[in-house]
Amino acid sequence: MNLSGIKHKLTPEQYIFFTKITNLLNGRIHFFGSICRRDFTVGSSDIDVQVFSENSQSDLLLLSHFLQENKVSFSSDFFKSDTDPLHTVSGFKYTIKMPFKADILVVDIKNEHILTLRNNRALNMPFIYLLILKILKFGLKLSLISRDTFFSLKSIIWNHHDDLTIHEQHFKIMTESEYNTFFNESVNKTNLMHPSCYPKFIVFYE
Repeated sequence: MNLSGIKHKLTPEQYIFFTKITNLLNGRIHFFGSICRRDFTVGSSDIDVQVFSENSQSDLLLLSHFLQENKVSFSSDFFKSDTDPLHTVSGFKYTIKMPFKADILVVDIKNEHILTLRNNRALNMPFIYLLILKILKFGLKLSLISRDTFFSLKSIIWNHHDDLTIHEQHFKIMTESEYNTFFNESVNKTNLMHPSCYPKFIVFYE
């Protein structure tokens, strides 16, 4: 889903932030996850964004410089995701910590079809699952449950919906050295981001 489709779910600060990124990357960003579903809570839910890149190295440098210039607190790592039994996709993840929480995943544009299909399956969750997620998020907001408990219960819900699990073996964050090893040992590199795309000289604002 593009920015216009979720504008009403963003705070003014978030809308300005993602408008700038949309303009920076010529509109090649897509929102997915809870912001596209009914269990999203304005101002408190994390925001998930995918960038389908034609030039990963260039886009990673643009995003890194943008976040640094705007003094955004973030961390960044490679990731791999087993989208289905036949495909392992990898890319680069920016975890925005302040002024709000968001994840920006940068992947090669050749993976757009695979990931769009997965994202669309996640949109068709039964109402009972969405209701449970909404209750869990409310409990987390009131500190009735811990973040660890929330994510543990959330993974159980995903396991019961179309096997879209979020366990470590399906989505894994890796350091640069870990990713280099993973990439070099992978037989099929078709859907993987090359390690050389890693944006050097990143300065982290805390």
